[in-house]
Amino acid sequence: HNMGGTYTAKIKMVKFLHEKCGFNVFAVESPMYNLAKVNEQLKNKSATKDTIARNISGVWSTTEMTELFEYIAETQNTENPLEYVGFDESFFPSEKNQNLTKDYEEFISKLENKTNQNLKLNTIFYNAINITANRSYSFSKRTTQDTLVMYNKFKEINKLLKTFDYKKDNYFHFWKLNTDNLQSVYRKNYNKS
Repeated sequence: HNMGGTYTAKIKMVKFLHEKCGFNVFAVESPMYNLAKVNEQLKNKSATKDTIARNISGVWSTTEMTELFEYIAETQNTENPLEYVGFDESFFPSEKNQNLTKDYEEFISKLENKTNQNLKLNTIFYNAINITANRSYSFSKRTTQDTLVMYNKFKEINKLLKTFDYKKDNYFHFWKLNTDNLQSVYRKNYNKS
């Protein structure tokens, strides 16, 4: 971690694999949800190297990585854009172009429409997931009320997802994974890591 020469070598390797070997995904240990949102911004040309840099876990946020962030942004104008994805269960706090609560509400609405069910989710649930996501890098415990609300509602959400083959639909599969991540984060923070 934080060794400049190591990052320089990694950047050269990523560029080589992308340019010469046809790899087109850069997966990094950073929040899946947040980097998916950055990738959307990259695709619609609204992301900058600063957007990319703000959405990467701290150990990757070095001066040397600026070169890779610029490269990722530049590749979006080519026939072989480099996709920037995360595979970490945690979440970064919401910001202007990344609002987990709003996006999760949209997912729930689509899930309810698809299954013709009503989950009866309210602001208590959405506030609970917002706090959980925004504090996912801390060791603070969730309140008992938040924990019970999330436990019960996630059980209902997962039950609805099992009523169809959500894995064949990228949208629902993505949100199933993020639901699993939210469950993991609130459980981790509730007691011990």
